[in-house]
Amino acid sequence: METFDYQAQKQSLMEEPLPFKVVTPAEIRYCDNTGDNVNIIKVQGVELPASGGAILSLDKYSGFTQAQKNVVSQAGGQQGVRDMRNYLIAAKGATSKGKLALILNPYSGMVTRVIPVFDQVITPAAAIRVAELFMEQNDLYPVAMEKNYLSNGFSLIMKSSNPKVLPILPEDEANLGGFAMNWDFNQISLAMMTLRLVCTNGMVHLVRDTRARITNLHPESVKNLISVPKDSKLIGTTFEEFRKHAAGAKAVPASLAEVLEVNRKLRRLGIPEESCDIIAPYQQDLKAYQERDLIQGAPSMALARRTVSSVNAWDLFNNMTAFASHTKLLGTGDPIRGEIRHEAAQFLATPRDIKHYVDIFSGRR
Repeated sequence: METFDYQAQKQSLMEEPLPFKVVTPAEIRYCDNTGDNVNIIKVQGVELPASGGAILSLDKYSGFTQAQKNVVSQAGGQQGVRDMRNYLIAAKGATSKGKLALILNPYSGMVTRVIPVFDQVITPAAAIRVAELFMEQNDLYPVAMEKNYLSNGFSLIMKSSNPKVLPILPEDEANLGGFAMNWDFNQISLAMMTLRLVCTNGMVHLVRDTRARITNLHPESVKNLISVPKDSKLIGTTFEEFRKHAAGAKAVPASLAEVLEVNRKLRRLGIPEESCDIIAPYQQDLKAYQERDLIQGAPSMALARRTVSSVNAWDLFNNMTAFASHTKLLGTGDPIRGEIRHEAAQFLATPRDIKHYVDIFSGRR
């Protein structure tokens, strides 16, 4: 990570064509041949192809659920779905002052993403300027940039020139002082980044403060964002929250359901099956129960949440962060690394399934 060429990554980002258009919901109409795979929308009178993901984003924005779509489709076919979409997006435009940023593929002209604009569009160049000011004011330096080609956003990972070493758990310390700055067209947000010393795993945890997320470039907003690292009370509270979650995870095994959920999330991110089963050994643990005739077939989710796995919840978290930090299956700046760290942070912050238990795996740890 230390060989990261920030200037080259920055130049690549700044030179990448990224066309977008900001419109109101009322300026969007769905055309007759709108379907799940081939979608045409009319924007300010101009017909544009739109990806399935863009249509799903529009459905989410207008409140058109999959269940509603199924009912309308059965009653009126694709024309009924088109008419309902047009009704809902028009209603949204009539009742909301919100706007949408349509992100276009520069080569095909297809709308690939639709992003609600909270306040104003924040361009990549503007986000880079904010990031550089943030680093300059807080004695930080860049160590990685993870670009998300699906969302067109990026995450800039920064380390402190003067990190603090604090214990997470007994005999388990971490470097504190790093940050991940995440940019999308509608916001810039911060997450704290710590480095676990025993294994150099990078771990992120959310900063629960309004200053840590901005949706415009007003001087006061940018000033507040830059002030976050200097707020020792806020940083201390954030780390204490992380330490509390870590202690709770260390005290109990992960449930079979938690292991399954992690395994599924990793597969959805495209991680090879073999790696998923090493990180989150669901099938191995299920087989152990089946061989003892304790579980027949696939367990219900309710049973799986009451059933202990062979892996400690804290170790499951660290399996995820270790893979995100060190795997050679992903490139250095691959956005999937950040996605896995985010999933790991969500897992750690979620209340544990297992609180009181009998451990059939005690002899195998």
